[in-house]
Amino acid sequence: MHPAMTSFPSAACTCASIWLVAGAISILWVPSVLCRRSARGHAAPEVPGSPAPAAAVPVVLPRAPEPEVHYDETELRSRLSSLQFAVTQRAATERAFSGSLYDNDEDGVYRCIICNSTLFHSSAKYDSGSGWPSFSDVANTGGVVLVTDTSLGMKRVEVLCKHCGAHLGHLFDDGPAPSYQRYCINSASLAFGLTEHDPRLAAAATAEEEAAAHQPHGDDSLWNHEDDSLTPPVGGNSKAPGHNRDTESGHVEL
Repeated sequence: MHPAMTSFPSAACTCASIWLVAGAISILWVPSVLCRRSARGHAAPEVPGSPAPAAAVPVVLPRAPEPEVHYDETELRSRLSSLQFAVTQRAATERAFSGSLYDNDEDGVYRCIICNSTLFHSSAKYDSGSGWPSFSDVANTGGVVLVTDTSLGMKRVEVLCKHCGAHLGHLFDDGPAPSYQRYCINSASLAFGLTEHDPRLAAAATAEEEAAAHQPHGDDSLWNHEDDSLTPPVGGNSKAPGHNRDTESGHVEL
């Protein structure tokens, strides 16, 4: 056999090996280029069906911070129902499905019953089936503080009003996407009202002005001289049966 023919198989193997090595290099090189492009600020290829980015983990403090404002206990007892006082000042819990706001579906804002700070918006409210008003997020991240709660023999996350320190409820991680958070809040700690741009608010103000204009002079029954700039909030003062008792022990679910 001719010597050239005996060398042909080895030459073919050598060429095949070169092609295999070149292919492997290209396979390794292309993804590295894509990674470098992505790191330089270019958009990386999207993978269909990829999960959404995880929501930020709320910061939970080991203990409650000092509130920004303090209210006199006598003053609070004079303007709150016994249930409202027990919930906000003693961390009690109203009975499930008994609060005045758990099934409220109107558009508006939910404020602290103590200091009137804006806490939640109706757009974040949903029916969790728990029997308490539930929200997937807060209206203002600086409006509440989260504190570790080890009462009742369990570890939970307590939700407090940052401004006045009022107890609002608890935070759970079984809410809807994308936050997966459920702010389980007592109706007794909330006051529901309209947003400042809601036309119903302007109509109510006009009606109040017209009523005041038709009030005979000398009759001051329309005004509260202690603070005539405040008007009672809509809702938040539940009078359902059993709400006039002090329930400091609370309900274990909330």
